[in-house]
Parts: sequence; structure tokens; C-alpha cells
Amino acid sequence: MATIKDVAKRAGVSISTVSNVLNSSKYVSDELTQKVQAAIADLHYRVDVTARNMKIRNTKMIGVIVSSFHIIFVPQVMNGIQKYASEHGYQILFYSSDFSFEKEKHCVSLLLDHKVDGIILNSVASYLEKKYFRELASLTASHKKVFVVSLERNLSSYGIFSVHVNNFLGGKIATKYLLEGGCSHIAVISGPKIHDVVYDRLCGYRAALEDAGLVYDTSMIEYGDYTTLSGYLAMKRIIMNGIQFDGVFSCNDQMAIGVLKAMKENRIDCPSRVKVIGFDNTYVSSIAVPSLTTINVPKVRMGTVAAQKLTEMIEGTLPSGEITYEIPIGLVQRTTTDLDKENGIELEDW
Repeated sequence: MATIKDVAKRAGVSISTVSNVLNSSKYVSDELTQKVQAAIADLHYRVDVTARNMKIRNTKMIGVIVSSFHIIFVPQVMNGIQKYASEHGYQILFYSSDFSFEKEKHCVSLLLDHKVDGIILNSVASYLEKKYFRELASLTASHKKVFVVSLERNLSSYGIFSVHVNNFLGGKIATKYLLEGGCSHIAVISGPKIHDVVYDRLCGYRAALEDAGLVYDTSMIEYGDYTTLSGYLAMKRIIMNGIQFDGVFSCNDQMAIGVLKAMKENRIDCPSRVKVIGFDNTYVSSIAVPSLTTINVPKVRMGTVAAQKLTEMIEGTLPSGEITYEIPIGLVQRTTTDLDKENGIELEDW
């Protein structure tokens, strides 16, 4: 393989001139630039990216740790990250923690070993792991700062840039919509108790009930792990316990699909008897039967913004003082709350 020395010799210039052309680090005349580019083409020279990045201490690699590849919310977020990163010359290493805090910590360690410039993290750590979050905010490897962006969770109080939605508002909007539709006994299918995202959505649910003069009753809440099966089993427990309900707020769409299956098996009609609303507006919400009313989270945009903010941090262009970015959410009305709504309404960004 041709080396930079070979290119310099063929072009009749110094090695530093070739380097300046390759890196656009210093001005080189058009005449010399053309000679260098011709030599590169003649010799089929390829830049040793690893060697170059080691010299400037950046690898142009970022790591991404998600909660699970099996949660259908995740791929669209990953698409946003991938597209933005590749367009800006960054390579990505994807890992899944599979909802294991221990595995998440191991993934962080692996990425530091790979000398990534930054990490986008969809953390599954308990909100009690304050020491861990502080450590994430001050990560270093090979004597350089490794920047971290939190995905979904707002960890800005620890000094971690966070791209998230207002989960309290989302929970409140979902519950209020059910209340306005005539529901007065609303069950909740929640995610894991240890996650602050879940806590915020439950707080929004509680606030909407209290605004309507209704009592917050913990017996109306069952917990799942975001999967369809967990939503199905949680709904079965509510039915078997004899809980009276006329509405269901599921903290994600995937669990809501399980809710609909359990209700169908028990001949509970939706929406005439029980109205159901989900969260995220993943693709399953529009193809479910009946189609699922849900809170839209712009997933591709979330990934794009996370990648953008991380690269700005790495390159030193992030505006001073900026520490959080809130993605706007909205309500998507479908058949599980209103038979008159058109089945399968789609949004540009699932």
C-alpha cells in the first residue's frame, strides 16, 4: 500500500504539504493541491484513519448503549443517530444492556477501551445510582474527556447533557384524554418502578386524576417491563383481581398491545366498554386492531438531536450553558378511544 511519503515523492512536495491537503489544516495553493490529489489517485492512496485520529487524539467513533434491541421504540432512535453520525464522519458502536445495570456498566467500560470520543446512553440504572451518574459526567479515557449524552432520561442535574421528552406532561395528557372521553376508573400498565421515566408518567397520571377530583389508587397500577408479554400479564392480573376499570393508560405501545389481547380474550370490548391509550407512537400503534391512540414521541428526531449534541460537545461547538434538549410530544387519536377516528393514522416520524 502506498504511504504518505510515496504521495509526497510522486507529487514533488513535502510530506507536510500532503498532510495539509488531506486535513485542510493549512493553506495550500491550487497548483500544489492538484499535484497532491493527482498523486493520491495514481497511487490509490488511502488515509490511515486510525493513525491520523490517534495523532489528533480523536477516533471519530461514538458508542451507543440502548436498553434493548427488542423494544420497538429503539430502532427508530438508532436510525436517527446512525444517519446524523455517518453524515458527519463518525462511526458507531452499538451495544444493548438488555435492561441490566451490570451489563450497562460493562458496555461503558468496553467503549472506553475502544477509545470512543463520546457515548449516547439510554441508561437503565435506578434513579438511586447517583454516584454512577456523577462518574458518567466526568468520564475520561487515554487522558481525554469522553462526553456523554443521556437518551430519554433527564440527567442534566448531574451535568450530563440530556435529550428527553416531558414524561410528566405525557402522562397527564394521556390520562386527561381518557377522562374527557368519559372514563373515571383508569388502570395503568407501568414500566419498571426503578426508572424515573416511569415515575414521571405516573405523576402525570396522578395529577390529571386529582385535577378531576378523583382519588389516586395504587391498586389500579400494575407493572411490566415494556414488552408485549408483560403488558398482557399485567392486564390479566387486573382482570383476575376484579378491578373495575373503564380506561387503561399503558406507559408504552408495546405493553398496550398485550393489554388489547388480554381484553379481547376476556371479551372486554374496546373502545365501547374500555378505552386504551399508549405512549411512543411506534409503528404497531397504527396497525393494531383496533388502532391505538397514543402519545407521539418523535423517535428519529430524538436520535438525530442526541448525535448532533454529542458531536458538538466533541468538537467544542456546543453553545455554552446548554445542558438539555426537550423533544416535543403530542396526542395521536385512533380507534381505541374513539370508533369514529380513522384506523391507522400515520405520522411522518414513527
